[in-house]
Amino acid sequence: VSLTHQGWLTDDQRYFFLGDEGDGGDGKRTRTIVFDLTDLADPVVATEFLGTTEATDHNQYIRGRYDYQSNYKAGLRVLDVADPIHPNEVAYFDTTPSDSNTHGMGPGSWSNYPYFRDGVIAVSTFGTAANNGVYLVRYRPETP
Repeated sequence: VSLTHQGWLTDDQRYFFLGDEGDGGDGKRTRTIVFDLTDLADPVVATEFLGTTEATDHNQYIRGRYDYQSNYKAGLRVLDVADPIHPNEVAYFDTTPSDSNTHGMGPGSWSNYPYFRDGVIAVSTFGTAANNGVYLVRYRPETP
């Protein structure tokens, strides 16, 4: 870990998902480190999830089976963490589609708030006036 920034616990508080703002770039995808906290005196790295882009991760929040990650230039990324050892990206909303999803701190998604009762997710962005603001989105999983 080169730049620990922020992380979030699963609802049962057994797993901690940690973002490393210093990873990614130079052909490396961003990563999320998942710790198993079963024994608080001896937390262990359960897995490392590699994102689909090099975009720098910033803030993430877990609600139920989903981890909502703000990844600057790659926007909001939604991970299914029902199995915390095998996270899987299931959706994304790119807040700066004209950008290249590269490593770096902005412009793009700075944070998000997935705790509205109706499932709306507020995604805040920063950058130039042309792409600075708040998006309201909703993730609806595909149903078989």
